Amino acid sequence: MPKLVIDKMKAASNVTLNIGKRIAYFRKKRGLTQQELADKIGIDRTVIANYELSRARIYDEIIARLAVALKISADVILGIKDSTTPKNDNPTLKVMKRMRKIEELPASKQKIILRNIDLTIAGFKKD
Repeated sequence: MPKLVIDKMKAASNVTLNIGKRIAYFRKKRGLTQQELADKIGIDRTVIANYELSRARIYDEIIARLAVALKISADVILGIKDSTTPKNDNPTLKVMKRMRKIEELPASKQKIILRNIDLTIAGFKKD
């Protein structure tokens, strides 16, 4: 029976090691820099870097803040619920930032950019 307990401990330590990688993955997926994520949850950028590199232990309050900021569940951050991609159909922040820049352009320039996007997407669908 003690062997079963040891096996559970190994599994739990593997989850801990991957938390930083999951944070980095979802931060990048949302188009956020470490500084932007740190600002959203009210901590220093170096702390985010340490979390992502598994140099610092993450406390429950920070996990909750990260979940809200990254728009994912705490279970995903902890590795309890397996999710390699966000289940949110909303565009990423990276896409939204680009769209805002396009919207600032004159209508004629917007039309050219959107036509190019449409042609590119159509080209990918043929492959």
